[in-house]
Amino acid sequence: MCCNSPATDLNIEVELIGDVKSINTQDIETKVKSIVFVGDNLCILTLRTPRSKSLQFMAGQDVELSFFGKSSRYPIASCPCHGLELEFHIRNSVNDSFAVEIFNDSIKIKSLIELEGPKGVFVLKESSLRPMLFIAWDIGFAPIRSLIEHSFSLEMTNPINFYWSYPENDERPYLDNHAKSWHVIIDKYSYTSIPYKSHSNKDIQFKNISYSIFDALDMSVVINSEVYVSAPPEVLIYLGEMLLENGLNEDQLIASPV
Repeated sequence: MCCNSPATDLNIEVELIGDVKSINTQDIETKVKSIVFVGDNLCILTLRTPRSKSLQFMAGQDVELSFFGKSSRYPIASCPCHGLELEFHIRNSVNDSFAVEIFNDSIKIKSLIELEGPKGVFVLKESSLRPMLFIAWDIGFAPIRSLIEHSFSLEMTNPINFYWSYPENDERPYLDNHAKSWHVIIDKYSYTSIPYKSHSNKDIQFKNISYSIFDALDMSVVINSEVYVSAPPEVLIYLGEMLLENGLNEDQLIASPV
C-alpha cells in the first residue's frame, strides 16, 4: 500500500463482529511476553499471539489457558484493539492449577501457552445512551478494565462511574493509579475504591463486601445506569438482590462471576 495507489474506486468487504455469537471459538498457541508479580499472590501475565493469528474477542470475555494440561479460565484484561497482546490478572490459589504453575516458576518468559476462546457474554451495551456504572471485586477489575478501555476506542461519551472493592490488607487496589488515570481520558468519570475485611467465614465476608459496595453507591445514579458487576458468585447474588430491590431494572444489570 505504501508503494501503490488505486486508480479507481474500491469496494472493501469487511466481516464485522456484531455480537458474541458471530465469533468462532479459536485455538491459538501463544507465548509468554511478561510476568509481573504484584505482592506475593498476584500476577499480571501478558501473552503474545502470532501476528498471523491474533485473537478475535469482545471486551469482557474470557478464555481458557493451558500449560501442559493445567488449565484455568480467566477474563481478558486488555482491549480488543490490542489483539496481539493479551493481559490476565491471576491470584495464586491451590485450587487453580494454572496459577500454581505460574507461582512455582514453571511458566516463564517465552513459555508456550495454549489458548481457547473467547467465551462469555459479559460485554458492553454499545448502543445504550445510559451512564455506565462498573463494580469490580479485586481481580474482577480485569474484565472491567477491558470494557472501559473498549468504550474509549469506540469514542463512547456515556458518563462512567467505577467502584473497586479490594482487600483491606493491601494499601490500595493493585492498579489504583491506572484507574485514576482514566480521569484524563473521560470527561465525566468518578472512581471510588472500597476496602473490605477478610473473614474466616466466607459467606459473612461476601455479605460484608456486598453491603460495603451497596453503601457506597448513589441509587439515584444506579437506577439510571447500565450496571456491570464482576465479582464472586456470592457477591453477585447478595449485591444483585439489593440493587433490584432498590429500583434497578433487571435488564440494566450485567454480571460476570470471577
